[in-house]
Amino acid sequence: MYFAPGGESIDTEKTWDCYLPEGCDWYDFWDSRVYAGGQTVTVPAPLDRVPLFVRAGSIIPMTENLQYADQRPSCPMELWVYSGADAYFELYEDSGDGYGYERGEYTITPLNWDDAQRVLTPLKEDMSLKLVMPK
Repeated sequence: MYFAPGGESIDTEKTWDCYLPEGCDWYDFWDSRVYAGGQTVTVPAPLDRVPLFVRAGSIIPMTENLQYADQRPSCPMELWVYSGADAYFELYEDSGDGYGYERGEYTITPLNWDDAQRVLTPLKEDMSLKLVMPK
């Protein structure tokens, strides 16, 4: 609920003006609507949702909510690929507890998104990943 000075309740839809830098397209994270860069857009901004934009050519790893560091997800990690440009991403994974990472006990998997061919490589068969293309 929004309040005016003096504590009066305001019943209005809250919006936010967001500037999107030029040179690329931008996706609204919540509804995947695409906006051209170099403009200011007005988007809904209810109390429970911050305006969030993702640059075209981004790769974002997503998984279910985890409660502690060494908890293992019950479903495959998703890689959300926002098309519109080529992308490069390094997926870092370690055991999630202890100091093994200091001894090199981790894995870095480089991922390349070729936007023209719409291919993500290397997407290995033994990786528990799922490719998602936001609509």
